[in-house]
Amino acid sequence: MRPSILSRVALAALAISIATGIRQSSTFAQGNTNVPALVQPMLPPSARTATNEAATIDFEFQGAPISAILEWYSRLAERSIISAPNMAGIINFRSYAKLTKKEGLQALDSVLAINNIAAIPLGDKFLKVVPIPSAKQEGIPFGQQVSPADTLGTQIIQLKYADAADVIPALQPYLHAYGQLMALVKSNSILITETAGNLRQMLEIIAYVDQPSALRWRCVPIFCPTPRPLT
Repeated sequence: MRPSILSRVALAALAISIATGIRQSSTFAQGNTNVPALVQPMLPPSARTATNEAATIDFEFQGAPISAILEWYSRLAERSIISAPNMAGIINFRSYAKLTKKEGLQALDSVLAINNIAAIPLGDKFLKVVPIPSAKQEGIPFGQQVSPADTLGTQIIQLKYADAADVIPALQPYLHAYGQLMALVKSNSILITETAGNLRQMLEIIAYVDQPSALRWRCVPIFCPTPRPLT
């Protein structure tokens, strides 16, 4: 019986020491004021700028030439302008509220679009400025459009259920004069060249009409007359 008693005493002593250690650790954590607090992760500079971007930009163009708009565009986009030689126009535009950089670029895109001018990104450092009718031949952005509302771009939309040729008439009223709709029959897709704002509206229409057709079954009773014997 002696080993059993010794074992119990050893286990009791071990439990007491563990409990004492836990209480001391708890007391130290409560009384120690030098324990470092949790540090919130810092956002990278680009993320902080995007999250807390201040509205500090305002515009006032009274009879200004296109070159004045392009100079502002170049500053905000941080890109050099490559402009076609036939860019002309008189701009009257004033912002009545302070704008962020993103909002300022969107406003300038709209001002240029009203004057039939498109600014097309060329690499990471340049903007090619051309008349909108010729923009389709100048490498406008292709794919998912996340640009300001009046930035010109091209996207291919593949349909699952509806026929591309049937959907195009529903989109035609929302197309600018310089836009383009083309049915790609073999892939049942639609090629759209439009401003980002109109393109988003067209995508909503496509999502609404490109739905599976509900099959409705109707049972029609068929009455067969009782055959009569031949006389």
